[in-house]
Amino acid sequence: SNVAYLYYVQELNEEADSIYQLAELLAIQQKDTISLIYALSQQGMINLERGKHYYSRAELQMQQALLLAEHFSDTTVKTPVYESLSTLYCEMGEIEKALQYAKLNYYSQRDTLHRCRASLLLGDAYFARVRFMNHYGTFISILKYNSRTGCLAFI
Repeated sequence: SNVAYLYYVQELNEEADSIYQLAELLAIQQKDTISLIYALSQQGMINLERGKHYYSRAELQMQQALLLAEHFSDTTVKTPVYESLSTLYCEMGEIEKALQYAKLNYYSQRDTLHRCRASLLLGDAYFARVRFMNHYGTFISILKYNSRTGCLAFI
């Protein structure tokens, strides 16, 4: 999966996807659930980047990853899947689902740095909600600066 990720960050998605598909098969053979979750989630992100015609496939892969991840108590397994699903649903215009997963991602973060990053994702989902629903006053009223963490918090 590390090689696939290197291809992915260099935007060589076809190469990355083929390696993630192999990683998925290996994870199944080895009964390695965490690697399977990661491979499915990353394949979903690649399909998301491919565009609207691939959204349903991306959703299926990410939901499969989530179904497996929900069996773990360790939030570091779940949070990347929450982040991916929020991004997907935001792109699909399914804002309430995007918010649901952005909130799960935000509240699952353990440290300040990751929580700040999660705040950006949550902010994107709220902004999309405002954009789609034209509730500009709602957006401002739900932001609150948290001086302890140095992040914007959503209430």
